[in-house]
Amino acid sequence: MDLPIPSLKSAALRGGVVLLSALALTLHAGSQTLTSFDDPNAYTLGGLGTEPTGINVWGAVTGVIADKAGRLRGFVRSPSGQFVDYDAPAADPVVGCTCPVAINDFGIIAGWAVDGNYIDHGFLRYPSGTSVTIDAPGATYGTRIQSINDLGVITGTWVDSQEVTHGFLRTLDGRFTSFDAPYAGDDGLDGEGTFALSINNFGVIAGYAKDSNGLNHGFLRTAQGKFTTFDVPNAIGNLLYNAFVNDRGIVAGTWIDEHSDECPCDIEAGFQRARDGAFSGYEGPYGPLQNVQVYGLNFEGTAVGWYADTNDDAHAFVRYANGRFLKINVTSELESVGSAINATGVVTGFWIDANGAYHGFLWSPKLSIQ
Repeated sequence: MDLPIPSLKSAALRGGVVLLSALALTLHAGSQTLTSFDDPNAYTLGGLGTEPTGINVWGAVTGVIADKAGRLRGFVRSPSGQFVDYDAPAADPVVGCTCPVAINDFGIIAGWAVDGNYIDHGFLRYPSGTSVTIDAPGATYGTRIQSINDLGVITGTWVDSQEVTHGFLRTLDGRFTSFDAPYAGDDGLDGEGTFALSINNFGVIAGYAKDSNGLNHGFLRTAQGKFTTFDVPNAIGNLLYNAFVNDRGIVAGTWIDEHSDECPCDIEAGFQRARDGAFSGYEGPYGPLQNVQVYGLNFEGTAVGWYADTNDDAHAFVRYANGRFLKINVTSELESVGSAINATGVVTGFWIDANGAYHGFLWSPKLSIQ
């Protein structure tokens, strides 16, 4: 998984063996309610544990664990708190992983698996427990599913024999459409190509294209194949590299902004793009947020992710469509990441304890989630 966090260990979990019971802890912070959880089979040591990546409207959560046999496996947690661990058919759970990224409102899980040769293969896992492997036609160096909508339509990336990345769309009946966005480079250098990252229920896809100069440009692709490209104002080198689109046509994501005089470096910043193309940035309680990663967006336009404080510690947040920003409180001493948000505003993610172990959480500003 790619969850870059300042000052944290890699979010890709690595295996080991330890006998610890599952954690079931409910915390309250003002009007916020947070439930922490561990997969019973998770190996909870430094840099290891339970890492949620997706949540649906019913509160079912999917994600990745490193189990007590040292395997990187997928999990699904039911709304009532029951866990099922699984391996995608193409996964090598020791050398590679099963890496789910999303679960739709009908319980279909999407993601990718890494095999023993370090090649990615997309997969879908159905509520029955059946999993299927999805490889895009012509994919030599791998296929990654990045998003699934409630109609079972998926989008993601595949890499050809020249190491050029292309976007794809796959319908529920298995029909593939490969596409390249405007500006996308095609010689495979510096990771050029088209990166499809999110799809809404109308079939609109959001992502970015990396051109031959190594610059990223955002795009929207309609279900009919029409592209709209965009660049975030003031983005250094047009370096947008994360984008999510909701059913209202709002886009949220992450881009590289030019830092102020505090240091000669660049920062990661959040952005919101309205349906009419107007942009807004992310303002925290003390001004513009620095080092922001956006990981999810719901129908209401509420985004979730993490930001870094002045000590470079990560904190999960929600950012509402009206610009209101709210930190998710785990404790003041711990780091946390918001991974996904559902239509009702419930957030899942993970927090990191004093020993560096990862624990999942469910958060709501109003509801008590058990």
